[in-house]
Amino acid sequence: MHRKTNIAKCIYILAY
Repeated sequence: MHRKTNIAKCIYILAY
């Protein structure tokens, strides 16, 4: 998987 997914996951959790 790309690293972008990792960043997106972090943002998703933070946004949550």
